[in-house]
Amino acid sequence: MDPAFDRSLFKDKNFRPVDYLAEKQHFALDSLRREFLLFLKDLKNELVELINQDYADFINLSKNLVGVDKMIADLRRPLDKVKADVDVIHTNLKRVISELDEKLEKRGSIREKKACLLLFLGIHESVSKIEEMLNITHHGDESFTSDETMDPPQDDGKLIERVAIEYNQLQFLVSRGKDTPFVSNIEWRITRIKDSITTSLSRALKQSYQQVLSTSTSVPYQTSLTQYLRTYLLIDKLSESCEIFRTTIMVPFLTKTITPTSLEFNPTLTPLILKTESGEFSPLRDMYHKVLEFVKECMVIVDVMKKVARGKGVDLLRDVVWKEIVEFVINNVGVIFMPGIPETFHQNYLISMEFVRDFETNCKSKKAVLQLRSHPSYVEFMKRWQLAVYFQIRFNEITAKLEGGLNSESMSVDNTKDQLRLNSSIALVESIKLCWDEKIYLYGLSHKFWKLTLQIITRYTMHLKSKIPVASATTTGESERDDLAGSTPKLNGNNGIGSPALPPRPLKSGGTKSGDEEAGEENTLKLCLYIYSDLVRVKKLVGQIYKDDIQPKLPASLNEHEGLFQDTINTTISFEDLYSDITTRITQILIQKCSEPLRMIKEIPAQYRSMNIEEPSKASGYVETIFKPMKKFMETVAEEQVDSQQVEEWKSTIVGIVQERFKREMEEMETRVVKTGETLKRFNRKKYNNAGAESETVESKIQRQILIDSDAFEREVAGL
Repeated sequence: MDPAFDRSLFKDKNFRPVDYLAEKQHFALDSLRREFLLFLKDLKNELVELINQDYADFINLSKNLVGVDKMIADLRRPLDKVKADVDVIHTNLKRVISELDEKLEKRGSIREKKACLLLFLGIHESVSKIEEMLNITHHGDESFTSDETMDPPQDDGKLIERVAIEYNQLQFLVSRGKDTPFVSNIEWRITRIKDSITTSLSRALKQSYQQVLSTSTSVPYQTSLTQYLRTYLLIDKLSESCEIFRTTIMVPFLTKTITPTSLEFNPTLTPLILKTESGEFSPLRDMYHKVLEFVKECMVIVDVMKKVARGKGVDLLRDVVWKEIVEFVINNVGVIFMPGIPETFHQNYLISMEFVRDFETNCKSKKAVLQLRSHPSYVEFMKRWQLAVYFQIRFNEITAKLEGGLNSESMSVDNTKDQLRLNSSIALVESIKLCWDEKIYLYGLSHKFWKLTLQIITRYTMHLKSKIPVASATTTGESERDDLAGSTPKLNGNNGIGSPALPPRPLKSGGTKSGDEEAGEENTLKLCLYIYSDLVRVKKLVGQIYKDDIQPKLPASLNEHEGLFQDTINTTISFEDLYSDITTRITQILIQKCSEPLRMIKEIPAQYRSMNIEEPSKASGYVETIFKPMKKFMETVAEEQVDSQQVEEWKSTIVGIVQERFKREMEEMETRVVKTGETLKRFNRKKYNNAGAESETVESKIQRQILIDSDAFEREVAGL
């Protein structure tokens, strides 16, 4: 048979004809059909052979069953007898079990009654025992003793502790039989015991609190207090002991200490050691001082409570002492939180934060400090300080002073070498100092004062930018502007970066400047010099202020970012753009002033042609005046704090451009002299025979003068 018709495939439970045929798709359908028919024929033959194999046994089956009925009947009789016996036994057992269940149920009922009776006896004995310890007597079911007979001995802490232990046991027994008539009948006695314990224990605890405070070093009183608090812990009333401490100890003291009148100055009651930095007494500091002294006295009670309530989540210092102090401060002296008078607010805030730090020293661990700071009363106390409002007031004061200095056009009268010259620079330094002044700065506003410092420097920089005069180039010729743009080198470095020098201010139509223009340029040079000098001083002063005043006041948590703060302040006071603008404007004006004498070069040919001047032997007068403006300016520079390297760069820039102009003027004049001489020769040759010789003599004199002037100019440059 073809292996494709393996029988195991057809016996599989997951056999599917469609899948099977899909796997055999490589067979032709006719061939596959023939194979299936042959396989079916073989199966039928096997089935017939299987039937024929067991056919004889099937036929003999009826012969083998003869006598089976008789055998079954013989077996039935003993089985029925056994069944009857089993039924009798089952009935007897069922009856016995029922009787046993009844007896067990009755015994259980008796046991429960016995247990209740024992419980009632225990409750009665416990109640009687407690009443005996408390000296409570009664006549009949409804007889009470007076309050005097109910009071236990006031100094017997052990007795109260025993009573509390017994009362705890009584509570446990009562909870087991709370729904029984017996417990309902003696409920009044239990209530009386509870009231007696509460009243007596409360009175004893109050007295113990006061005794410990009056003699904090007395060990017996502390032992007694420990017993009383342990008793409260046993009866699960520890919170009531805290409330007793609040009402008995804290409230009376705070009512006398933290009052609106406590902020009034009383020199007869204020100790001398509580002077402020200004030398004046501070009633607020005095009030806090009294509170801290009282808290130190209470620490004995706090420590005892901490030992007794270990693991119970009760913190007397945080939940009672601190909370009550904050409530009294907020309700009775809330005026200290008002920022309307910033000087007073600043003093109140510093004194209060000092009080908070001193109070936190009473915490025994860092965890306790963190728990205190997360307490709602602590958070509320900190929120009361309107630091944002205070900063806004200080912001307005500081910026008003700064703007006043920036808007002032006058200069400082102190012209010593190391002092700032501009009022705006003085206002800048004073404003930064105010931000970090001890009487203004607050630790909680460090980030805001740091931001304000950077804003002040930025405002100062923008102001100076607006004050640097910009040269006008409205009437400057195109050729002159191109010449300046091409010949002026770019200024470099921190001493002045930027662009080529701008073209000089144009001259009047008459070729000379008015007195106002001259004075304006002088003032511009002086202003630029003073600005530059002040920038150098400001950079040094602000760096020193950062080192001495700002850095020590920054939060300690930012120490790892100290380099970032240093880089920020250094970048802010670099003033690179200002240096560039000032350098450009100074060189601009000086180049213009030094270039003005060069216009005399054009007049040399006219002088020699119009007058019979002898052979030149010395330089023209304009040569020695070319660099006079620059020399005069450099004398002024020597009085200011300007880097020598920067001065040399200014000189190099000015001299280089003036040299280019001088050279160009000379070349242009020589060209014009040659052209004019040739023209005159042609014109005069027709009239005069000797005109050519005279023209050559004039040209030689002009050439000689040009040579002498050039040599003198070079000597001037070399002498700078």
